[in-house]
Amino acid sequence: MTGETSGRTSVRTRVGTWTAKGSLGRASALTAVGSGAGRAVGLVSALGGAAVLGSAQYGAFTFLATTATLVSSLGVLGFGPLVTRAVASRSPTPRVDQLAAAVLCIVTALLLVVGLCLAAVVNIADLDTSWPGYRLLHGTGVGTVVVWATGAGLSAIVTAVITGHRRFVPATMLTLARSVAVGGSAFVTSVTTGRATDAATAAGVAELLVAAAGVALLRRERYLQPFQWRSLVAPVASLTRGAVPAGAASLSIQAAIWFTESLLLLRPDGLSENGAFGLASRLSLLVSFLPVALATASVSFVSRQPDAAQARALAKRIIMVGFGASLVAMVMLVGTAAHLNGLFGTGYSEHASTTALMGVAGLAVSANALLGNTAVGLGRVRDWVASDIVLAASMTIAAYVLIPPTGPDGAAITHLLSYGISAGYLTLRLWTAARAST
Repeated sequence: MTGETSGRTSVRTRVGTWTAKGSLGRASALTAVGSGAGRAVGLVSALGGAAVLGSAQYGAFTFLATTATLVSSLGVLGFGPLVTRAVASRSPTPRVDQLAAAVLCIVTALLLVVGLCLAAVVNIADLDTSWPGYRLLHGTGVGTVVVWATGAGLSAIVTAVITGHRRFVPATMLTLARSVAVGGSAFVTSVTTGRATDAATAAGVAELLVAAAGVALLRRERYLQPFQWRSLVAPVASLTRGAVPAGAASLSIQAAIWFTESLLLLRPDGLSENGAFGLASRLSLLVSFLPVALATASVSFVSRQPDAAQARALAKRIIMVGFGASLVAMVMLVGTAAHLNGLFGTGYSEHASTTALMGVAGLAVSANALLGNTAVGLGRVRDWVASDIVLAASMTIAAYVLIPPTGPDGAAITHLLSYGISAGYLTLRLWTAARAST
């Protein structure tokens, strides 16, 4: 009887992990709903934009969006997941809210400095180059990138703070509002003007407005408190010591992705091929959306487990559920890739193989996200940082070798290889750590 009772208790405990109020399951479901709805809006607007703009103009839009993400990474560094963990692992106190406010100020300053430096380099320096990327950034293009990057960076910190407080409903609503505002404004502008730079500008302004609304929400909830720098030197320094290497690793990934698209632009039909790759990348989000939502929500729950054994057990269940969902979505996308691309005309239909390859790459992206966030939740930040460096190095090398001769298919294979290698590295590190602790 004792064994049966213990077994029933274990089952109830596991079920409660996913279904009880305030549980990981409910938090993940809310995050998945927001992320799924947001990605659905983003996907619809991306598909609409791809159809309206055509592959060449959509390739330009994709490059501007990727550049904005790179600049945002320079400003945010690795503060996002670390802020979530710092807030989640401490009892709500004014000091926690002061720390969040300090990080928000630091990130805002970094984003402005990086943006001004980029604008100076692009518009003041007289560069003699035929590279299409420079022509896209010169003039108002760089301003669009800076506005978009600033909004995206602030939104990342706002989401990190709210998630750390386990307020998943507001986080979900902000995610959805951001997707609707950014995707909707980009699509409407694409329809009305037919120009990639105008669509990117509209998306950037919408991103900044949503970020401002998110900051206002944090202030209303008193998650941001006035502070004195002198009193926060130690916790800010501690957080920064983790954020800088983590940010450098994240930045290296974004730089590698930017390098991938830059190599595509150098090909004879580079803008059009980058548009096809951009469409494939958007469609591949269908494969990774649920695992990424689950991984994001899991950080605060894994970090709050009473002991290492329970944290690892929860992390294992998270990874299995997330990867299973990703596998099903991957099969569906690969099976319909040719039909999906054919809906958008010859500029895309000839690159159905790119979409299929990016669908498989989405499986590797999912595994990497699940394992990376698990590592953060378990306190193994160094492993997470190292995996990002491995990912970036793999992507840079693969892109340099594969893209010039094979174009967008090579870019898709580059993503598959690099994210797969990174996930493999994380698996090895987490497995080794688990064995060492038993």
